[in-house]
Amino acid sequence: MKLRPVEAEAVIKALGRIGFHPVRQRGSHLIMKHPDGRSTVIPVHPGEELGRGILMEIMSDVRMRILALELGLALSRNMPQLLCNYENTNSDS
Repeated sequence: MKLRPVEAEAVIKALGRIGFHPVRQRGSHLIMKHPDGRSTVIPVHPGEELGRGILMEIMSDVRMRILALELGLALSRNMPQLLCNYENTNSDS
């Protein structure tokens, strides 16, 4: 599966659906945290998309795989529960 560049707002919404919330912003960098302690920084530049490299870094920070991010970006209503179940089943690794 090929990861395509997306706007920061779409990533913020996808992360919000799985429990991340913004805790602060410094300049163009939004810091989001999950209640379990995971956190990531998202650069928010109007009119620009996040490239594959920064998306991979965000996924690494939040311990998510490409498929999970793609599904989250699809804006499905069932994603919070599906991704929580996915994370719980893969927490042993």
